[in-house]
Amino acid sequence: MKSIFAFYQSVPAIRQEIEMSLANVWKATWTKHGWNPLMLNRSHAQNCTHYHRIMAKLLRSSIGGSPHLCHARIVRWCALHGAGGGWMSDYDLINLGFTPNDSDNYESMGSLHVNDDGPARLFFATKGMADSVLRRFLNEELVINGMLRPEAHILQHTSVLHSALAKTFHPTHGGTAKLTQIENALNPPEIDEE
Repeated sequence: MKSIFAFYQSVPAIRQEIEMSLANVWKATWTKHGWNPLMLNRSHAQNCTHYHRIMAKLLRSSIGGSPHLCHARIVRWCALHGAGGGWMSDYDLINLGFTPNDSDNYESMGSLHVNDDGPARLFFATKGMADSVLRRFLNEELVINGMLRPEAHILQHTSVLHSALAKTFHPTHGGTAKLTQIENALNPPEIDEE
């Protein structure tokens, strides 16, 4: 069974019980569509040879908003590298029908796929490509005007993930609103036809 990874890091400003609920729904929806969902954390990231240099660079950066979330966006690439590469998503990206067979098609087209419409929420990298991505992160400007740049912009990468993303749902609001949005996506209201 093919694995899909997500990365979890506790963020002080976010209620952990909500995040755990999101992670449980993530796991259930990816399992339903034939995946083996696995949650990675900082201990997996620390297995990556680039981890300490990446963290040092992030800690030197002036990141506005929520620095913990921004750090997690980059550190999760270390965790993916430490896990040997593969597919990774945000733990609130709900699978509505993206299968391992669908992923095979992408993998046959290249060793790196990242959505290019904002922060990465679904991506694929082989271990070697994850290493290259991390080297790029070390050599490129990650933050502009206090904001972490989207990974696809740092990597100057154009994605072909649009059909995969069409088979997923990513909530746009935080907190309990995320859970409501996900519930509505998984159980759309019936429309009376008259």
